[in-house]
Amino acid sequence: MHYNISVSLVRRKSKIVATMGPSISSYEMLRELLEKGVDVVRLNFSHGDHAAHAVSIDWIRKASAELHKDVAILADLQGPKIRTGHVPSVLLLAKGQKVFFTGTSERLFEGDGSEANPVGITYPRLAQELKAKDVLLIEDGLTRMDVVRVDQSKNLVECVVVFGESLNSHKGVNIPQSKLSASAITEKDWGDILFAVEKGLDFFALSFVRSAQEVKNLKNFLLSKNCDAGVIAKIEKQEALDHLSEIIDASDGVMVARGDLGVEIGNEKVPLVQKRIIRMSRKKGKSVITATQMLMSMVIHPTPSRAEASDIANAVFDGTDALMLSNETASGAYPIKSVEMMNQIITSSEEQEFDFDRFQDDANDDGAGLESSAVLLAEKIGAKALACLTRSGLTARNFSRLRPQIPIFAFVENEKIRKRLALTKGVFVIPWKEVQKQDYTVFDELAKEMGRLGILKKGESAVFVAGIPTSQKQGTSNTVALRKLGANLEVEHGVA
Repeated sequence: MHYNISVSLVRRKSKIVATMGPSISSYEMLRELLEKGVDVVRLNFSHGDHAAHAVSIDWIRKASAELHKDVAILADLQGPKIRTGHVPSVLLLAKGQKVFFTGTSERLFEGDGSEANPVGITYPRLAQELKAKDVLLIEDGLTRMDVVRVDQSKNLVECVVVFGESLNSHKGVNIPQSKLSASAITEKDWGDILFAVEKGLDFFALSFVRSAQEVKNLKNFLLSKNCDAGVIAKIEKQEALDHLSEIIDASDGVMVARGDLGVEIGNEKVPLVQKRIIRMSRKKGKSVITATQMLMSMVIHPTPSRAEASDIANAVFDGTDALMLSNETASGAYPIKSVEMMNQIITSSEEQEFDFDRFQDDANDDGAGLESSAVLLAEKIGAKALACLTRSGLTARNFSRLRPQIPIFAFVENEKIRKRLALTKGVFVIPWKEVQKQDYTVFDELAKEMGRLGILKKGESAVFVAGIPTSQKQGTSNTVALRKLGANLEVEHGVA
């Protein structure tokens, strides 16, 4: 099977996620974003309707086919995001000022903040679950109010302003000290999930996760619909950090959602928490996305700040699988330049990438034993690449968790599995019509294809992993093989 993989993009191991939005106003722009290096496109279900998302899906799939590139689509669910209702005119605030709120399910509930006409907050059980001394953080923490009194009979919460200049309509509200009972999956989310299942999207990002059971609930529902999409748990609450190991185990990957996470735990704690999440995810062989304000200044400026470049580089040094652009591509003035800049910073950072304690981390874990041996062999002989023939993608993910310095090529027949690997660091997929070979000649075919694609040149070698015979069920890789490319795509053998 012939496939025109872009060898130029093989330089970058970390993946790029870009968010659709009004700034990507045409098919041509979307196609250019994919050409510039976007691996996964995020649809933010907090905005837009199903008709608009359907157009985006059609564009992504058309461009993906034209570019011969397996681009995954991630459906980011809104979750129980709490917001202020409609404030008729901007409410100016002063320290010590009293403001009254009421819980409501109506997004357009109108109030001016007085006791007689409180501002709505889109959480109907607000008065039942808040108590005096709880904290309300509004608009990503720009405004803080402390609860001084709750009147459940009137569904009324009285607060006092600690800091903040104004209160506006439809601003996000965080209540970090209170464990609210809201489900991670709302009625709106279920509608969005059914739409995404019908459209065959590749990943779901579950917002405001608090426990592994919430992830399992979504995965079980997807299985009931014969949907094998991956579930990404967004880590943005203290409760998620309290159950981090179990949540990672239950998920196919996690997202370090630094916006709400910073509001919940304090921005000063986010850098160390980010490192902890990335390290734990890598050791468990799960993909991890670092998100929020990666290139925020490029929403309005054509170049990033030096701090943003350092932020991206440090996420790469930490070992993140992917980095995400949100407003930068969705509503910013320079969506294409943002992707180009992200690509440049990642590529430059990976040239100096920190070494990982790869084999020490996995010393007591035989889950990637064969792949560890293959990586050691490849490094010892100076191989150009690692490669695997995989049905489930597991071998490629096991390679990735070891963070080898050379690229990983995964020969995969199933398109859904190829797209699932779009969030796995250092893995480049090659579509391959699998033949039920019973012997080692399958490695010759793979090596010849890598030569045809320009990945291997005369005299260069690669280390391969596959299950022999290939008719075995998935997850049964059992052979490490060495192949060197000769002239005219001949292959020299060497079996480990």
